[in-house]
Amino acid sequence: MSIRTAKQSQISPGPAFSNRHVWLVACGLGLVGLLLSASISADSFRCGRQVVRSGDSQSQLLSTCGEPQRRDSAQEALWIGSSQKTVKVHRWYYKNSGRSLERVVLLYQGEVVAVRSGKR
Repeated sequence: MSIRTAKQSQISPGPAFSNRHVWLVACGLGLVGLLLSASISADSFRCGRQVVRSGDSQSQLLSTCGEPQRRDSAQEALWIGSSQKTVKVHRWYYKNSGRSLERVVLLYQGEVVAVRSGKR
């Protein structure tokens, strides 16, 4: 048994959404979530319980993940400010386990600027 007050009975519901509208909104939100998760994960990776992200310092990377398995340097095209420049970066290689992907961390001027997936 439901009890209704006088005010509740006077309130009329707004226009009903059609199934098509609900489906479009759900798809739109799902797409936005997928794009955000892809952009977040593209420049980050897990070391144990912590996450390394673009913008972290080299010392933060060392304290989070320890020494890399190997290091090298190369010329890479990076966006610096509003223009793309080819600069020398340091690449540090990490691999959590034999089944995980290798992570290549690009460092420029002591800062993580990108995280890429390498080989298995």
